[in-house]
Amino acid sequence: VIIHSTFLDAARFSQLKPLIQAACARGVTFDLLWGAEKDEETAARNGAAASSIAQIVREDRDMRGRFRIHMRTTGSHAKVILVDTPSDGWVAGIGSCNWLSSPFQSVELSVLLRDQHLVADVASALQRLTGRRGLADSIATEMAITARDMRRSPKVGGNARVSIVVGDAHDGILRTASGTAEHRFVIGSNRLGSTARPGALLQGEVAARRDGLRSVVLYTQPSGPLKNRHAQALEEEARADGVVLVKTKKIPLHGKFALWDNDDLVVTSLNWASASADPDFPWGEIGVHINAPNIASHSLARLEAIFPMLNSSSV
Repeated sequence: VIIHSTFLDAARFSQLKPLIQAACARGVTFDLLWGAEKDEETAARNGAAASSIAQIVREDRDMRGRFRIHMRTTGSHAKVILVDTPSDGWVAGIGSCNWLSSPFQSVELSVLLRDQHLVADVASALQRLTGRRGLADSIATEMAITARDMRRSPKVGGNARVSIVVGDAHDGILRTASGTAEHRFVIGSNRLGSTARPGALLQGEVAARRDGLRSVVLYTQPSGPLKNRHAQALEEEARADGVVLVKTKKIPLHGKFALWDNDDLVVTSLNWASASADPDFPWGEIGVHINAPNIASHSLARLEAIFPMLNSSSV
């Protein structure tokens, strides 16, 4: 099992410890990677958590030697889990959840991938993510070999098209979505930041210019220099441009997604309304784009049950 979490928390690890111990006792090996380094304080806090988790592992008979925590940050905001299974081969999870720090009190979105060619793309992303830490990296080498082996699997047909999204491909896919959406365009972001206006809101405006199209940007909290008063001002400006910018209420959203019309959904680690991808570090943000019959409409229905403000009759 390979886990990449942006943040770490020793208390959360202790809560998961019985499950991890049981897996280690069965012979499962874990590699825990983390990537938070937005400032010195955050990096120091996560480095301290990594040290605490390493101490817990060293003192445990089952986990010692089977749970490896990597002490160097990857610098990535991606949330990825990769696991080999006896029935489905390798399975990959991509989403918004910080696996080793989340108390699971917010709404998260994740996608599980079982097609071996798609999972190979995830393994390749992990290879590049970890390989940048040095000339020789055991995880990077293992992922390169694993991805090569998975690509030898027979290709399976189906009615869905799925692709891994990294780096500034996020910007390209959002522009495509805003330019082609016909009746709905919805973005979900945990944070609303200084890049919202030229990013998510601008694309929302592009989509909203078409008659009959509902354009919505959902967020949970202002970020960085933005305060609540700035967010309220942005909401008024967005409304004038045909975009519904709305904040969650009792239930927070930590998930990051974009969906349009009925058949297109992107789930990612990128906060569409507060951040932009770094073109020089594509693996800093990783997502997945699914085009499949009714995947967007089905996902939106589930989200509307949690966040009624997404429904046109509730805003």
